[in-house]
Amino acid sequence: MSVLTIAKNMEETCRGEKDAHYASKRDLRNLLYYAYNKRSTMVLNNLYNIGIESVYSQFLYLQNRRVKTLSTRALHYILSFDTQGYEKEVDYPLLVNIMCLIQTGCFQEYQCVQFLHMDKPSHYHIHLIINPVNINDLSVCRENIMTVGRILAEWLGI
Repeated sequence: MSVLTIAKNMEETCRGEKDAHYASKRDLRNLLYYAYNKRSTMVLNNLYNIGIESVYSQFLYLQNRRVKTLSTRALHYILSFDTQGYEKEVDYPLLVNIMCLIQTGCFQEYQCVQFLHMDKPSHYHIHLIINPVNINDLSVCRENIMTVGRILAEWLGI
C-alpha cells in the first residue's frame, strides 16, 4: 500500500513545526535542488522544462505577482512505495504512469513538479512539489493532505 505524507522538517532551525515549511526563497531553492539531484525522472505541470533553475524562477515569478505574502513557498508531498514488501510489482514504468496520472488529474491550476527517487531499492518515492499560487487568479491553494490523498486514491483506484 502506498503512503502519502507531508514532508517533514529535517532542520532544527524550523520553529518547531513538524510539517515542512518553506518560508524563504532559499528554502524553496534547496528543496527543488535536493529533489532534482536525486531524481530518476521528472514530470512538470504548467512549467517550462529548461532546467531546475528555470523551474525555481518560474515559481518565484508567479509568487511575486501575488500582492499578499505567502506563509510557504511550496507544498511538498511524498508518495512512497514499499518495493520490497507489499508492492514488489512496482517498477519504473508503473511509477512513471502514476506520475502522468497525477499530472493530468491533480493541481491543474498550479505549477507542479514531480521527482521520482529510486535511490533506495526498498523504498521508491515520488516528491510532489506544488507552487501554492494559482496560475489563473493568484489565489492560494487550500488543498490539505486528506483532500490530496482522496484525489490520488480515486485516480489510482485504491
